[in-house]
Amino acid sequence: IILTHSTAQSRGSLLHLACFGIRPKACRVLNIFNCQLAFVNFQVKFRIFALQQQSLFMKIRIMLFITLLMLTSSADAQRKKKKVVRQPAPTAEELQHKEKMDRMIANTAQVMFIDSFVVAKADFLSRYMLNPEAGRIDTYQHLYNTRRQPNPYVYVNELGNRCFLAQEDTDSTLNLYASERIDNKWTRPSRLKGINDQQAFKRVNYPYMLGDGETLYFAAEGDDGLGGYDIYTSTYDKETQQYLSPVNIGMPFNSEANDYMFVIDEYSNVGWFATDRRQPADTVCVYVFIPESRKTYDTETYTPEQIASYAHINAIADTWTDRQKLDQALARLQMTRDR
Repeated sequence: IILTHSTAQSRGSLLHLACFGIRPKACRVLNIFNCQLAFVNFQVKFRIFALQQQSLFMKIRIMLFITLLMLTSSADAQRKKKKVVRQPAPTAEELQHKEKMDRMIANTAQVMFIDSFVVAKADFLSRYMLNPEAGRIDTYQHLYNTRRQPNPYVYVNELGNRCFLAQEDTDSTLNLYASERIDNKWTRPSRLKGINDQQAFKRVNYPYMLGDGETLYFAAEGDDGLGGYDIYTSTYDKETQQYLSPVNIGMPFNSEANDYMFVIDEYSNVGWFATDRRQPADTVCVYVFIPESRKTYDTETYTPEQIASYAHINAIADTWTDRQKLDQALARLQMTRDR
């Protein structure tokens, strides 16, 4: 009877059990046993229910994991599709420019920059502290006291009797000219032969002549440059009475921005040039350097990354390899400023 009846049925009174000939005390024992059996049965059912719930939660977790995995795979596939998108092939002109840049960087000159100034472009000439013996640089408008020709610049030699100037022609191009001072008047400018005879440059400006009267520096825009104005040099040939083919002076003086007004004061042995690389509009940076014989960086000593950094003038302090030379140049520059 105890094994076959359910818990509810086993709740019968002692009277019912007594009908089967079982004594009351034994009935109480059997009743307790029935309660314990009912509790065990409840535990079993609860465990079964808990296992069912765990199984359900596990199924939900597995479904969520599979869904997340599918979403991740889809996102990865989308990224891969984006990466697969092919960039247009570089043009022949772009490849030529890259080869030119690589060549220029590899041949970067070793230069020690001792100072730099960020100034308004309209006032950048004020940062050039030349000795009077080195001549002077000026604007066309100031030299000729005119409102015409707002863009050209002029170099006047130390004696004040000869100048080299840029002048805008009727076709809006700029070219270099020379003029003599006779009877307190400037003669009609004559165009410099050999500088831009083949019209390789669109605009030629910012002239400066060394003390030898033969070595000319200037800036020009043309296809041969890296971009914008590049700085060039040329030497006057007395036999042909014209200038030799201009040579790009390379990096670090030139860049893909505008670089110009290259000046060397041979008396203080200090040089300047201006550039608008990494500068906001109407602002330039004037670099002061020590002019020396051209020497490139040894590829066995310097890494390509280091040479590229020097080429772009990322930090002038990186060029301070000789502290004594730096201090002496700064002292000479200060003496020039104090004159």
